[in-house]
Amino acid sequence: MRKIIALMIAALMLLSIVACDNAGNNEETTTNTEETTVGSNEETTVGGNEETTVGGEETTVGGEEETTEAEVENTDAVIAPAVSENSWGYAFWTVFADSVKNNPQIATGEVVYNMLMSPAGQAIGMADNMDMVPGFLQGFSEEIHGFKSATVFAPFAAGYAFIGYVFELEADADVNAFVNTLDEKKDLRWMMCMTAETYTLGAYNNYVMIVMSPEAMPGAVGGDAAIVYPENAQDGTYAAEIWNFFEQAMTESAGAGAEEMAYAVAYSPVVPFMVADVNAVDMTVANDHFANGFDCIEAMFSVTETGSDVVIYLFSIENGLDPAGWASWYVTGEGVVWGAYNNVLIAIHNANVSVQ
Repeated sequence: MRKIIALMIAALMLLSIVACDNAGNNEETTTNTEETTVGSNEETTVGGNEETTVGGEETTVGGEEETTEAEVENTDAVIAPAVSENSWGYAFWTVFADSVKNNPQIATGEVVYNMLMSPAGQAIGMADNMDMVPGFLQGFSEEIHGFKSATVFAPFAAGYAFIGYVFELEADADVNAFVNTLDEKKDLRWMMCMTAETYTLGAYNNYVMIVMSPEAMPGAVGGDAAIVYPENAQDGTYAAEIWNFFEQAMTESAGAGAEEMAYAVAYSPVVPFMVADVNAVDMTVANDHFANGFDCIEAMFSVTETGSDVVIYLFSIENGLDPAGWASWYVTGEGVVWGAYNNVLIAIHNANVSVQ
């Protein structure tokens, strides 16, 4: 009898231990299942960065802030242009990058359409665009190859140098190499009479944009008159005094051209001459001060004095031309100080010396 009771007690203890063990296993399994579910529902990967969603809010793991729609993600797929964010070219870049980001399979013509419809594009005015094939492209010194498709856009007529391209490359293309090719072969002086002030070059995924243009959107400087002030006229020099007289004379003589200004400057008290000579200059040939013959110019006069190194030139360029772009092509050389008032330019050679 005692043996039977002992066996029954042992059996009950064994059953109790098994039941407890099963309960522990069930609890652990439930916990693991919950952890797996949470992990799979909340974590995603965007552009190589883990992004966690909690209660509808997004944060980026890895210390990078989430970009806004107008910004560009800083990933290996982006080659950002090295230009000021306030420049005209950068305004085109933001539209270009957003277009490709929002539609990775977008056609180059559609990207250009978006750019031309933006405020930056509207500043061009009447513009043309067309699809291009590999070969010689305007704005480059050599043929351009290695792209799948391309669209060019440019003004119908403008007083400044401007041209832009959007290229689409094959998915497996070397984008960096293509960008370097464009950088090496670009020609900011492709346009007769004018030079593009700067260029904006960048890539987003397998799309590449380059815009050769003025630094800022077109617009008059200095009120109703378009004035380009000399960058290197030093205070207290003949060059600065001559420029100040020229600007005042142009302000008081609306519509004056190069000839009128040449005589006004020649007989002014600010030039370092006793007897000044005013002469019309042959605009088709180069001289000691200019490396190129002249185009897109209506009149050119020199103000000189025998025995003096100082030479002053007055130019009337064609209406609508960008003075800065024209001057960057023709008005070159050390010691020259130049500026412009509307379409009349003045170039002052060898006068950046102190007034005696």
